[in-house]
Amino acid sequence: ALRLSQEMERELRRSEEALLTLEESNRRLEREQLDTRQRVGKARQAVLRSFQKVKELESQAKEVPSLQRSVLQLQCQLRYYRSEVIKLQFLQPITPEVRAGPGSEVRQVHCSPEPQERGSPTGQTEIPVYSDDEQLLRSVEGQAASDEEDEKWTEDQQSRVAEVKKVLARLCCCGNGCDDQTVRKLLWQFGSGQSEESSVAILELVEKVARLTQQLEWRETQASQMATDMEQLKGSLVCELQRKVVESEQLQTELQMLETERVRLSLIEEKLLDVLLLLQQLRHLNFSRRSLGKILLNTLESCSDPQHGKAHI
Repeated sequence: ALRLSQEMERELRRSEEALLTLEESNRRLEREQLDTRQRVGKARQAVLRSFQKVKELESQAKEVPSLQRSVLQLQCQLRYYRSEVIKLQFLQPITPEVRAGPGSEVRQVHCSPEPQERGSPTGQTEIPVYSDDEQLLRSVEGQAASDEEDEKWTEDQQSRVAEVKKVLARLCCCGNGCDDQTVRKLLWQFGSGQSEESSVAILELVEKVARLTQQLEWRETQASQMATDMEQLKGSLVCELQRKVVESEQLQTELQMLETERVRLSLIEEKLLDVLLLLQQLRHLNFSRRSLGKILLNTLESCSDPQHGKAHI
């Protein structure tokens, strides 16, 4: 009987130790469950942020058509101003001085009134005859007129030439710049030196063409850069979203496993509490040690049987 009582006490201590172990396991599982819930919450927040970024990308993608329309509008304006330049080239009246241009060998001769052509009695026009002195005088006056024509480019006109060259240097077709002869020819095509309005008009048109070209290039660069950034950001967000979805599924599976384990340990804890309560009640009853030992042995034998033990549990 003493041996049986000692064995029962040892069994009781083992049950208490198992109960403490189960309680510790239960607390650990609760902490892990809380940690898992926090990780699931973080994953949900990451998914929500990813969805928010996707919405921002969609809103930016909606701005692309407006940018494309702006680019098309700038292209239309550029074509319009170029057509205006071409119209001015063809509509501007070209005088003999303009055809010759500065620096040409053909010059307008400023001299004394020429002798009137004499008509013959038959009605035909006779060519005037000049002496050698008159021809020499005419050649000298022609050279002087040529020098005066070169001096027509005043400081104001030279400043306009420099300004036109500066504007033309910004164009893609004149990136290397233009020489003075080309710029002078351009200005002569739009009017003589006395036509200030024509020079100002061509200068404004050239500036507008240069400005529109720069705006068009900037808009195209901006649209292409935005499209590239959008594609890169969309790809990274899709990858991150897929990874977060996989992590969320894994965390959900772990959470279910922890919940199942917690339920199983709770059932075992309840059974052990029932056993301890029963042992304490049997200890206070007036059972003989022999009968108490038989009850305990029968209980242990029934628990040792796998099928019978499952039924009892």
